[in-house]
Amino acid sequence: GAAVLVAGDSRAAGRAKADGIHVASGVADLKTAVAAFQPQRIVGAGNLKTRHDAMEAAEANADYVLFGMIEAPETPDVHPKTLELAEWWAPVFQVPCVALAGSDLASVDVLAATGVDFVALRDAVWSDPRGPAAALTEAARRIAESAPETVA
Repeated sequence: GAAVLVAGDSRAAGRAKADGIHVASGVADLKTAVAAFQPQRIVGAGNLKTRHDAMEAAEANADYVLFGMIEAPETPDVHPKTLELAEWWAPVFQVPCVALAGSDLASVDVLAATGVDFVALRDAVWSDPRGPAAALTEAARRIAESAPETVA
């Protein structure tokens, strides 16, 4: 029931019949991926370091924007720039936003409170001594408890 996206390799994504591709190499590559994969597959944008980068990705028709550097060393807390971009993006834009949490599951709370559409997790799940399933269950609970109320 989960979508499978390949990071940065359109050939592998196509051969594997993945659900989509995550592009972190700039807007030109993002536009190429959008032309090749949409509307049948998902095309996401990452490595967005500024508000301008994020808006360019949205204008290039990214299906989502990701704030946070997946390949950077992890810290327990959400990186301040990730949090800043998530707080700015979530209440204003329609393109879904994914934000990378820190290695401590408590960091999920602050991201969920911004109203982001998705919270990305790495070591908080894979290094949890209770196992990944327990970590995901706790993360889902934290998101539900911390997310802002939606207006119907």
